[in-house]
Amino acid sequence: MRGLRFFKKRFLPQTFSLSEKPSGLIVPLITPFNEDNSIDELSLKTLTARLMNKGVRNFFVFASSSEYEFLSLEQKQKVLQTVLMEVGGKGMVIAGCFGSTNDEIISSVLATQKFTNICVVNVPPQALERELEFIDFFDSLFTQTSANILLYNNSTLFKKSIPPLWLDNIINWERLIGVIDYSRNPDYLDELGKYYQFTKLFEENEELSFDALRRGFSGVSCLSSIAFPSYYISLIENFSEIDFAKMMRQEARISSMLKLLPSNKKIQAFKYALSLQHLIQPFYSKSLEPLLEKEKRLVEQAFGVKQEVVHN
Repeated sequence: MRGLRFFKKRFLPQTFSLSEKPSGLIVPLITPFNEDNSIDELSLKTLTARLMNKGVRNFFVFASSSEYEFLSLEQKQKVLQTVLMEVGGKGMVIAGCFGSTNDEIISSVLATQKFTNICVVNVPPQALERELEFIDFFDSLFTQTSANILLYNNSTLFKKSIPPLWLDNIINWERLIGVIDYSRNPDYLDELGKYYQFTKLFEENEELSFDALRRGFSGVSCLSSIAFPSYYISLIENFSEIDFAKMMRQEARISSMLKLLPSNKKIQAFKYALSLQHLIQPFYSKSLEPLLEKEKRLVEQAFGVKQEVVHN
């Protein structure tokens, strides 16, 4: 207990102010594993430190690419502790708290809020069916928890987007920070752009990132930024001056590779690419399928790295 109290006092972020809303580049972290599926803490520290050295200050733990659904509560707490200790108050750590029911999401927030001041939640499917249930979900969430909340709008992962007009009901609720959108829909981006009260973030790795910034979004959260953090920081800070053609060529390499891979191998591809840069080991949850040799070659070509041949 003494060790936990010391950790919370020394490494937990300072009291969060609504003036300190997340913005800029928010990198969704991959969860490094050892071969026995335990958390590879050393690789997690190395990856976090490398990103910080590149200028990253915002980290999204338990994003859709993190294999969060395969992590136990103890493992999640270990990941959060490791990242928070490495960031050491020099950045912002936000945590995904996803679930399929109200109770699952609220329980996840309750277990996580003691380690971070911002939790990212999806709206459970039932609460997306009727506006009244949508409001009731947020009433329960804010009544039972104390965390600041970001909404996660990912219809690919959670089947349906949040109806924009429903946001009118909760837009001024205390502790509601904003929304991370994954809709890939320019019209939806325009709808979100009307809510000046929200911090609006965009999660995607194609040309819509550029469009989102032009629409007044305050930042982006893209998986490929874990491999190219400096590029995305440059995009956000100088997007009006960025070489758009160069950006599209770089993105095209990654997008083409992902289109050639089965949809369930995105995590494996990025872990393999990072392992070739000696940042993490290439292990992932045992329920995920391994990359074939031809798929590994696709990843090597897309990221411009090759597997080293070890000679005896």
